[in-house]
Amino acid sequence: MKKISLIFNILTIIILGYFAYNITKANDDNYMPSISKEKLPRNFDLRNNIKDLDETNIENNFPYVEYVSSQDFLNYTYFKQDLDEIKSKTKNDSKAQEILYKALTDTLDKFKHEQYTANLDSMIYLFQWADKYRVYSDIDTTNAILYSAIHEFWITKISDKLAQLSKDNSTLLTNFKFKFLVAKCDEIKYNTPLKISSTTKVVNYFIQKKWAHLFQASWNQASKLQISILFLFLTITIFSYIILIKYFLKSKNN
Repeated sequence: MKKISLIFNILTIIILGYFAYNITKANDDNYMPSISKEKLPRNFDLRNNIKDLDETNIENNFPYVEYVSSQDFLNYTYFKQDLDEIKSKTKNDSKAQEILYKALTDTLDKFKHEQYTANLDSMIYLFQWADKYRVYSDIDTTNAILYSAIHEFWITKISDKLAQLSKDNSTLLTNFKFKFLVAKCDEIKYNTPLKISSTTKVVNYFIQKKWAHLFQASWNQASKLQISILFLFLTITIFSYIILIKYFLKSKNN
């Protein structure tokens, strides 16, 4: 009987240790990267590279890859100057916006996708950059459609990537940076359809201290057999503790 009691106590410790590990792991890395506010020098002379183009050929001959590789667009002042420069060539605001939209969405995604989605830090940088275009649309209403389109393209990409990551690696669901990105997307109405396992839900309820919800969800989803096994496990565990306590008290008295 003492051996049975000891086995159940060990199992209890293992289960509690598992939850403690996941709760601790969820708060491991709270460092948040941020975009540098330092003014960066120009890397690409757009004016010189499109000097021979005009409204008839600029869309097809625009140096898309060279432009996004320079990363000058990360600086809003440069971005706005480039947009005005393109407009001077196209003589058409909508066409100029289409060129920059193509550069900062399809081209950028094709040549920088792996770099920008390599890890959660990279995705946080990407989110911080993309979300600025939501603000720009309020400041510069003339180009609001362009800003909103770029913003929607990248935030949707991030949300979809988070959903895929949750399916590929469920342990990320308790990662602080992952949860930060999901929360930021939800905040601006881009809800992320996460694949959450039952075990992860339990860990999240423990972290958030939602004891009543944890009990209710577990009770509602459990079958009669599972409930019976749970009560049997609790009964044996309590009984084993009682035996151990009596054993130690008897040893102490002797």
